[in-house]
Amino acid sequence: MNEVAAPTRRSVLQGLVGSIAAEMISVLPSGDVADIRRLRDGNPASAAFWKLFVRRIEPAIGVSATAGRARELERRWGTILACMAELQGLHAPGTPFGKALAQADVSEARLTKLLRARGVGLSDAARAVSHQLASKAGRSDLTELAQLILSEGERDQEWVRRRIARDYFRTSRSDA
Repeated sequence: MNEVAAPTRRSVLQGLVGSIAAEMISVLPSGDVADIRRLRDGNPASAAFWKLFVRRIEPAIGVSATAGRARELERRWGTILACMAELQGLHAPGTPFGKALAQADVSEARLTKLLRARGVGLSDAARAVSHQLASKAGRSDLTELAQLILSEGERDQEWVRRRIARDYFRTSRSDA
């Protein structure tokens, strides 16, 4: 029997992040990208956010959640898109996010803050490291950043955080 395996959550997220990253470079007007970059606390109060969310994200992830869960997904995607806009043109599939943080000289304290953060604190910490990565033109797989934000409170939360930490310390140790 020829059965096609259902796409994994990670592969769907990889495709989605890749298509959004490409769209931010070649399709979205620079004003829309700037508008998304200015989103705070994942608050999706932006027409540019809603255009991307309705056109790209909803069809890919299927938002069939309760109103509260849908609002939380919108907040998280607001943070992801703001970080992606900050890192426009720096999406590099296959380059571990933790490795990029180490190469951009993100401090251990800032990494720890990112990995321990929850809720709005995670949004703030993600934006801070994204800004630092952008200032150093640090290329990374933004799928891992998206996983970090989306995994909060999920079964794979600690696995995602530990993978980022391992990649960071493997790189920082080999660079020392």
